[in-house]
Amino acid sequence: MDLVEDFPQKLICGQLKESFVRELCDLPLAEDIPIAFDSVRKGMRSINWRADKPSTLYWVETQDGGDAKVEVLPLDIIYMQPAEPLGGEQPTILHKLDLRYE
Repeated sequence: MDLVEDFPQKLICGQLKESFVRELCDLPLAEDIPIAFDSVRKGMRSINWRADKPSTLYWVETQDGGDAKVEVLPLDIIYMQPAEPLGGEQPTILHKLDLRYE
């Protein structure tokens, strides 16, 4: 069974009264997710806005390539970055998780 989040996704960030700001990610079809409990797609996932900071995004990236059979710590890392990074500002680590972020 295919889930909606497994289909190709291109996520962009923009403003209502202005044009395109930036592309967050361009994820291909997630057809290579291992068949194991707790396996996930590679790349950015669970992208959302922080409620406690203005114009700040957070997302999760797996550190095991999405394969739950691979033993690695941390398993997932939560990153954050302003919606409009200034001067090539890189994402910062918000938290490292030893369990899968759902």
